[in-house]
Amino acid sequence: MDTIRKSFFFFLLSFFIFTNCTVEEGEMENPDLSTLEGKILFAFAGDLFLYDLATETIDFIAERKGRQGPFMSPDAQYFTTNNWPGKNEGVALWEVNTGVIEKEFDLEITLDPDELGVKVSPSATYYSGIVNSLSSANPDFIILDEGGDEIFRIDGDRIRVKGHVWDTRGNLYFTGEILEGSLNEALFLGRISDIGTNDFTLIRIFDGQFADLPDQLAISPDGGQIAYGYKTSIWIGSTEENSENHRECFGAVQTLAVPTFSPDGTHLATVMLNSSTSLRGDLHVAKIPNEGLTTLTAEGATKLPGPNSSLNSTWVSGGDSSIGWFK
Repeated sequence: MDTIRKSFFFFLLSFFIFTNCTVEEGEMENPDLSTLEGKILFAFAGDLFLYDLATETIDFIAERKGRQGPFMSPDAQYFTTNNWPGKNEGVALWEVNTGVIEKEFDLEITLDPDELGVKVSPSATYYSGIVNSLSSANPDFIILDEGGDEIFRIDGDRIRVKGHVWDTRGNLYFTGEILEGSLNEALFLGRISDIGTNDFTLIRIFDGQFADLPDQLAISPDGGQIAYGYKTSIWIGSTEENSENHRECFGAVQTLAVPTFSPDGTHLATVMLNSSTSLRGDLHVAKIPNEGLTTLTAEGATKLPGPNSSLNSTWVSGGDSSIGWFK
């Protein structure tokens, strides 16, 4: 394991690039929601629901077993949730179509309290999460196999991971900060393409502080684009190495987070946080602009109806939750 960690760390240090991201102002473009298809999985008041865009109906799926989640597998077959604090080492794997828990297991090391949950790869082959480190003040990042056994670890004293997500091809994307070596304090977005060989690709470098790093990431169905919340806005850019085309696509008076792509990759669903009008957790859907910036508002046309009928909006559980959109 030490050899793997050292190999990964020094391979990461061999890459470095600064990217200049500019924002061009553009007109707001609201989608025609009646033309959209698929279902959006979300958590509301502790339970799990599916919103059918075609029929504009909401179905109750199950009582949620845990606080964090649902976190969709990229192939839309499964999602994970994690138990409430006090037993936050518990992980449940659910089937999307049935809303039934297929397996449960407990991590030997508890999840970090600030972590947003265990993410799952296609076919639930791997799980990834941030855990409390036994040897340092910084949490470690681990990958588990389908039985819940640890197979890979990144030392939090060398690379502190903030956010992570899997794509349909089994690639793992993550954000983090380098805490050791010549690139000390560099903030980055990267990808591991093969867990076994440690193939690493640097996508971009961020400015700011560790707290500014995206912790909610989403990959488009074709694997070509990544979306994330960065400095209160949603940014979208290429997943290619040393990408320079990442740009701010969605902004709001409130903080935006928890993005997910539509099945055809043309729209994005996201959650509004910290609302001043008691609408924290509103779920919005908007067309991805070709250029410019789309502004989402608390009462805008992009807000979906949902269980919170008195406010006529779909309310999810904010920053400790996630959403999934599938056919």
